Amino acid sequence: MIYRLLYVSTADARLTADDLEAILHTAQINNAANNLTGLLVYTGSQFMQLLEGPRDAVEAVFAGICSDPRHHSVARLIAEPTRERSCPNWTMALQVIDTPDYGPESVFEVDDETLKAFLPETMAPDLKILFQSFNTMKTANSYAAE
Repeated sequence: MIYRLLYVSTADARLTADDLEAILHTAQINNAANNLTGLLVYTGSQFMQLLEGPRDAVEAVFAGICSDPRHHSVARLIAEPTRERSCPNWTMALQVIDTPDYGPESVFEVDDETLKAFLPETMAPDLKILFQSFNTMKTANSYAAE
């Protein structure tokens, strides 16, 4: 049986594009070694991450995530067994929704259709809804900054 865990957190305000690349690279290496798969979405100020695999490995990685200073206010949303992986082909994928602080050359926004196309067809419907809802946080973040 596969175990899945989904959480959200608030990124440290000093997080850089290099930090995101380091997070992705480390996750891909560690997840491959521990039979984990997943997806990390970043809005420019918030993270949502799905981890899938053996329960002990998922919980061990999550414990490390909770102590990572690159984010705070970690909130577990889902932690449950499931029959199939939602992201079976990704040791870890990263989707950046909005990065206004990294300069105009790196700014791009993901609309709902693009995000839907990015999410794996194998993803459970409840997870798709959560990731698509999370996409709307970029709008809330931009208003908060004004």
